[in-house]
Amino acid sequence: MDRLSKKILQKNRLLLARSLDISELLQYLVQEGILSDRMVEKIESKCTTFGKNVAFLNILPTRGPLAFEKLVTGLKETQQDYLAEALQFDEGPRDENSNLLEGRDRTDTKFHAKENILTSMENPIDSHDGPSNLLVEKSTLEFYRGNYNRGYKMTSRPRGYALIINVTEFDNGVDLPQRQGGNLDKENLGSVLHHLGFETLLVENRTASEISSSLETFARNENHKSRDACVVALLTHGQEGVVYGRDGKTLVIEDIISLFDNANCPNLRNKPKIFFVQACRGDLYDRGIDEIDGGAKIRKSRCTTSTFDYSFDEPRLPTRSDMLFGYATQRGQAAMRNTHHGSWYIEALVKVLAKNAKNHDLAEMLTSVNSVIKGMQCHSPGSDLHNCKEMPIFHSTLCKKLYLFPGIFQNKK
Repeated sequence: MDRLSKKILQKNRLLLARSLDISELLQYLVQEGILSDRMVEKIESKCTTFGKNVAFLNILPTRGPLAFEKLVTGLKETQQDYLAEALQFDEGPRDENSNLLEGRDRTDTKFHAKENILTSMENPIDSHDGPSNLLVEKSTLEFYRGNYNRGYKMTSRPRGYALIINVTEFDNGVDLPQRQGGNLDKENLGSVLHHLGFETLLVENRTASEISSSLETFARNENHKSRDACVVALLTHGQEGVVYGRDGKTLVIEDIISLFDNANCPNLRNKPKIFFVQACRGDLYDRGIDEIDGGAKIRKSRCTTSTFDYSFDEPRLPTRSDMLFGYATQRGQAAMRNTHHGSWYIEALVKVLAKNAKNHDLAEMLTSVNSVIKGMQCHSPGSDLHNCKEMPIFHSTLCKKLYLFPGIFQNKK
């Protein structure tokens, strides 16, 4: 193994030691002549998964010039693509002597070409591994076995498709500012969704008409039939009930949601459909109030129907069941965005998902996001935003727990 490959392994050693799923990988490397059966026995004699991974990482650099290449291929063959991508991203471009090219802009290596299932969507972002602190922690088999029957089926590979609509740049003459920091949201959310098992696609800086067309194509995709869930994220400017395209024209959020309801999207019936909206819902800033002690007042209400008419002849579905909507802010309120860290909502969302998806359902995690942002406060002395607050909100028509079970996939047939 050459010096650069050893350096890449060393840099990613802790990640690999914690994350490798080694059993199938070892057999692949035996098949390719990189490891012997005796070496595999030595590795598997260790008592813990971490110990086995460390033993493997100690042996691999001694196994010849093809060991690194076969490791990357083996990771892909055993569905550990995000680890393969981490190694390949660190590898960067090489010259004839297998050295990193000095001084070259490496941003072009973040996204790798991949066949796109939707011809109208030019930028798949599955390949981006994202910041290392956003690597999603995996569920254990014990947690899965104890909870799978409480929630939606969530084991397909991929989980489903996630479409990110990201608008950061607006046409000349459009009275909307550029969304500095918005690309961080796109990258971080795309990375976490990828690690959660979604095939993630990007539509970026399009007009309202183009976005609408892409959403319609996405909703009609026949492949939803074999997937367990769907995610749509809208990252742009907005007002109550609408979001903006690059040309300053609006799309009605209700119309977007309708594309995926039970009437219009039969391939997603009884499956969770998740919407995240990072956009303002008005021009008002939440100035907050001084905190005082005291219990919350409870307002009681009652809603009853005068008659009951149950029919069991033809099972029917409500038009909008099995949906969850997460909004960065409440009606009429502006949403906060940091030019260096991205929006408050997406920053909190991806961190909570990465840390807690292994053993919490989505509603619990969105409650945690609310808690995180409740404690935040804008610090911008001299501006109208100083001391302003934000409070996200989510609505749900989910009918079961929604556990994402990262790392747990159904057996291939």
